[in-house]
Amino acid sequence: MTEKSVLEHDNRPPYIRERQIEARFGISRGTQYRLRLRGILPSGIRISPRTVIYSEPEIIDAFANLAAEAKG
Repeated sequence: MTEKSVLEHDNRPPYIRERQIEARFGISRGTQYRLRLRGILPSGIRISPRTVIYSEPEIIDAFANLAAEAKG
């Protein structure tokens, strides 16, 4: 199976964890929490008692909107 055909059959959205968001965007976990409380970042999906994942496209969109608002 080629790489293209693997991607075509994988319809699951990519997910990201809080620590990955912290590393990628430079936003601490505490700041992520506050942004979620304000409705700026989307809520996550709890997959175990200590693990929450977030839709990567939704996180990217949220940070893009935040940056656009900051620019005015």
